[in-house]
Amino acid sequence: MRILSFILFYAFLFFNPVSLRAFEGEDSLQKAFRDATIDTVKVEILITLSQEAMNSDFKKMELYAEQAVKLAQKVGYRQGIAQANRYLGLAYYFQGAYGEAVDSWQQGLNMFDSIGDMANVARLYSNIGAVYYNQSDDVKALEYYIQSQRIAEEIQDTARLMAVLNNIGAIYGKKSVTYDKAIEYDLKALKLGEVLKDNLTIGTLCANIGEIYMNMDQDTLALKYFIKSLEAHKDTENEPVALRFIGQVYMRSGDYKIAIQ
Repeated sequence: MRILSFILFYAFLFFNPVSLRAFEGEDSLQKAFRDATIDTVKVEILITLSQEAMNSDFKKMELYAEQAVKLAQKVGYRQGIAQANRYLGLAYYFQGAYGEAVDSWQQGLNMFDSIGDMANVARLYSNIGAVYYNQSDDVKALEYYIQSQRIAEEIQDTARLMAVLNNIGAIYGKKSVTYDKAIEYDLKALKLGEVLKDNLTIGTLCANIGEIYMNMDQDTLALKYFIKSLEAHKDTENEPVALRFIGQVYMRSGDYKIAIQ
């Protein structure tokens, strides 16, 4: 099975024009919310509360984000509307409410577009694509991924571009007739991963490329990329995955002694 690393929530954007770092924990943030006199600051605190709840309570995350959306809409705070919808979409996604997640992300996407925040437009196109990928609607997923790719290229967002190229490769890697395109996109993503020195992504992509070559019965090339994956994943929890792939190649060639090692 292909290792998919969609990086759905890659590099969270911490949008805090006022400093909320002084407030740690839900109780402190709630007090800050009660004490705040500026509505835009209240929106930001609600978004931060939603973000904090992401690690513990998805329903609470949803409720805070909903409050942020309503308040931001009331005062016409477009950045707040966009960010609140982003986190509301995440809350829905984590709860398996994919239709609601897409609706919230689409609203956030439109608002980010209206204020020229193209990095978050690319992010939400990718997120929506991931929902459709999970639902096996590859045509819709590809449509959104390609939009994310286009914008990431325009704004030179290397990390986002790397992620979405990987996602596109994952779609093409599902069918043998599009293996060549999968490799093409994976190699583009791999090049960016090497630029960023992102060993996790390098290891994942090399494993994906190696698996495709193994499915194409090109074991020499498969082994080359599995070894690169092993090098990238050395001394990490992913190292056994690379070793297992290498063992499979040697098993196929009948070299059982090396495979066992």
